[in-house]
Amino acid sequence: MGTDRAKHIDIAKGISITLVVLLHSQLAPYIYFITEPLSLVRMPLFFFLSGLFFSTSLKPTIFILQKADSLLKPYATVLTIALLCSYFLLNDGSLLRNIAYVAYGNGLTLERSLGWSWVPLWFLPHLFLVYFFCYVLHKSLYYQELSTYLQFIVIISLVVLGSVSIDMFMEKEFTFFGVSFVVPGLPFSADILFLTSSFFLAGALFKRYIVTFSTNICFAFICFLLFIFISEFTNANISLNARIFTSPFLAMIAALCGIYLILTISVIINMRPWLSYIPSKLGSASLYILLFHSIIDNSVYRRLSFENEDIVLTIIKATVAFLLSLTLPLFFKRVIESNLVLSLGFVAFKNNRLLQRRKSG
Repeated sequence: MGTDRAKHIDIAKGISITLVVLLHSQLAPYIYFITEPLSLVRMPLFFFLSGLFFSTSLKPTIFILQKADSLLKPYATVLTIALLCSYFLLNDGSLLRNIAYVAYGNGLTLERSLGWSWVPLWFLPHLFLVYFFCYVLHKSLYYQELSTYLQFIVIISLVVLGSVSIDMFMEKEFTFFGVSFVVPGLPFSADILFLTSSFFLAGALFKRYIVTFSTNICFAFICFLLFIFISEFTNANISLNARIFTSPFLAMIAALCGIYLILTISVIINMRPWLSYIPSKLGSASLYILLFHSIIDNSVYRRLSFENEDIVLTIIKATVAFLLSLTLPLFFKRVIESNLVLSLGFVAFKNNRLLQRRKSG
């Protein structure tokens, strides 16, 4: 995001990743009255923002390779290190099974292979799948040539399909040639693809308005009231990794209201440089925060201990772990991107400044 006009999008990404980290933190149980309602906007916002700069201008092979480079490569790098540490340091003898679970690439199989700390990484292979699906959709339906009305119809259709299929394969027993087996969801979380693609395509559809977003405080207040009403007085809920999508119509209204509110907050923050610095930094480091926040939070929380620990000390400990899980990845980003060897495993080749510098030299 090189322009000031689009800086609010980095700020929105910073808010988005902060909400994700907060949910996964040890602090979450103590502020459930905040984290629970935000389930309606947390992941929809992530996919909506991811769709803002979606383009199909590249040839299919180059498009797939670039998305694999930017999304699957860091996923594979981090989890390969985690697998080797689990095998050699923790004496986990189930290496081949764990490799298969990681390759399957959804939240449940990641939890079974390496534990809860690595579950949030399900987002990366799934986002790769979303890019691939939306690319095929654009090319096969000539999607960009459709009117805004027809594109909106496609998005609504995906929401309907997603609401029907979201839990179709999660922990369900199937029989094939007399052999029964339980499916832990589909690979790369493909069973939520229709729903997540609807948010992604909505971001792409409204890109022009979001990049030049202007606030309407009156409309934002209405969105706030709607969001509070739906989150507090209905059973609407969105939890993609758990395959929960209840009261789909109300959940979608709340998600869109929440997205509008966060974009409004982002634009307001962007007007004040002293406020915008931290969230924009978090937004630019969202990949590294996603990769490392959970393992940092859990590790710090376990290692901090106090004698005669009470609820106040426990909350302080959880707060420290939360703050470190947000800030330490910024340091990791700096170290990784300044090292040629490390950057190869995390930074997309087309954006790798060290490689570009070496080529130009």
